[in-house]
Amino acid sequence: QWLISYPWKRSPDLLPDNRHQAERKLQSLERRLQKDKNLADNYNSQIAEMCEMGFARKLSNDEVRSYHGPVHYISHHAVIRPEKKSTPLRIVFNSSAVYQGHQLNDYWMKGPDLLNNLFGVILRFRERAVAVSGDISKMYHRVLIPEKDQHVHRFLWRNLEPERTADVYVKTVLTFGDKPAPAMAQIALRKTAQAAKGTYPEAS
Repeated sequence: QWLISYPWKRSPDLLPDNRHQAERKLQSLERRLQKDKNLADNYNSQIAEMCEMGFARKLSNDEVRSYHGPVHYISHHAVIRPEKKSTPLRIVFNSSAVYQGHQLNDYWMKGPDLLNNLFGVILRFRERAVAVSGDISKMYHRVLIPEKDQHVHRFLWRNLEPERTADVYVKTVLTFGDKPAPAMAQIALRKTAQAAKGTYPEAS
């Protein structure tokens, strides 16, 4: 797995601690989820799955208190797509939310567009009798981020138990919706191809 730092163009030390905003967003989400038990159970299980697979982790109270670097919280919500049998519900994190004039996505450089040119892809589809396409499962989740970047990707959750204080989690991998994430994922893909050239030359 690759570990990639976010390309900061402004110091993350300037980011405000927006926990109050994250708490209000969590309360709003909980009210929505409480109206649909199936949706709530699905959402809860997806948070648990993220932690089980190492894509996020819950911080202990000691970790929350002892960490002295930049801290920022990202809100999350459900996108419901009943037509998608594999992922009818997707949890989306919002790095574009504005708090006191600050937006996390404004702090990063975007990076180059490394996607294959669509016109070239269409031309290659006509070169042979059969065309093959593939998909990398949870591609962004295959790229790890360092601790300092994890703490500006904090989020709150409390297993739909609104009477208690929310637990603090961090994302440990790239987050879909972050401005530089597509370029970072593509760089990891190309680095993987280079590293495996000797073993899998055709795939590389």
